[in-house]
Amino acid sequence: MRIIRVFSISIFLLADIFIIQKITQYALKPLLFSSLQVLFVAEILTIIFAFVVGKWLKINFYWQLPKFQNYHEYTVFVLPVLLVAAISTISIMTMPTISIWQWLEGILLVLSAAVAEELILRGVVLNLFVKLFSGTTKYAEVYMCIATSIVFSSAHLMNLVHQSLFQTLDQMIGVFGLGMVLGMLYIRSGSLILPILLHSFFNLPGVVKGNLIGNTTYVSNIGRTLNMLYIAIAASIYVICYLKPLNRDKFNLIKRVKSRN
Repeated sequence: MRIIRVFSISIFLLADIFIIQKITQYALKPLLFSSLQVLFVAEILTIIFAFVVGKWLKINFYWQLPKFQNYHEYTVFVLPVLLVAAISTISIMTMPTISIWQWLEGILLVLSAAVAEELILRGVVLNLFVKLFSGTTKYAEVYMCIATSIVFSSAHLMNLVHQSLFQTLDQMIGVFGLGMVLGMLYIRSGSLILPILLHSFFNLPGVVKGNLIGNTTYVSNIGRTLNMLYIAIAASIYVICYLKPLNRDKFNLIKRVKSRN
């Protein structure tokens, strides 16, 4: 029954975010705000909402990065972020030139969206699943990530209001894989900073091409799903291979959460 309760809370949070975004859209569009500005304000309101929910549920958001002592530890935590950053950089280099103000607007939107989604999905929802699954089996970390990724993927059903079912399912498949990497990064590092950075780099090419340049073909292209799956699977395999050798007393969201209960 506890798992039903956690999923119910997650659905409630997603519904609230959808309402916040729609109210923001209807309130600001008549004031001649640009679409990016409307999205940015909606993300800021979502961030505020996440902190309120965290306070209500007595959840702490963890930010402090672990202190890495050797090359092995650096590669385990940083490589997935660098991999996504490199692919994003290559993709952006093929785009038409845009102004510095467009770049600033795009980066602010990407960062605010990443912070908002990570606070809700990893900061709140994953924290709830940590409390639910922690100590159940040796695969508890995997179950936590799968459950949170299902919620993360389902959140993108909201996009059905402005795109086709095929495009939405296309997006959800890749987002599930991405969610597995983001969840494992947060669980193992105990910090939201790495998931936020990876999420930001991942979204940047899509925001630039879809919102700044206006190339909507790219956003709906099936190739995007293949790229998302490649990034998610490659990073997940690397992370899982290094999971066992890590010192779990030194890094771990699970230990931090349990120590407060």
